[in-house]
Amino acid sequence: MRLNTIYAGDALKVLKSLPSESVNCVVTSPPYYCLRDYNVVGQIGLENSPEEYIKNLVKIFMECRRVLKKDGTMWIVIGKAWIEQPARNKRSVWTVPTRGFKGTHFATFPPDLIRSCIAAGCPPDGIVLDPFMGAGTTALVAKELGRNYIGIELNKEYVKLAEERLDFGFFY
Repeated sequence: MRLNTIYAGDALKVLKSLPSESVNCVVTSPPYYCLRDYNVVGQIGLENSPEEYIKNLVKIFMECRRVLKKDGTMWIVIGKAWIEQPARNKRSVWTVPTRGFKGTHFATFPPDLIRSCIAAGCPPDGIVLDPFMGAGTTALVAKELGRNYIGIELNKEYVKLAEERLDFGFFY
């Protein structure tokens, strides 16, 4: 298992190659159901039914659980309610301002959304995993906070984009 690396490939297949109890924290946002086509055969989100979509996500999250250490944490963002509704505390819906991203990825995390997740859920020098790395925001925030990262991304163009962002350290 290589640290500070983004693996290009199918999330489920790559996860199965990782050792059990090897990461401290998972932070991710899977592709939404029937919202975007990332032009990659086998992508999550273009299944024939919502049930099939959920079944595929469950398989991936079961593997994420397997690779999490016993005291690990998993943070999953599904939908965009975190930017639309006011919140009283971080146990409910979070209010996080969004910022545009100039790259070609359609749906990037606001760094402020995941900064608290990584700071609270992963010790310094620990390992953060994002099985749907996209444009690399999880890796950027992990690096900024002194954590290691492992990313998995099906779309090779997004792997390249994320690596460029990491090389130059830019969030927007």
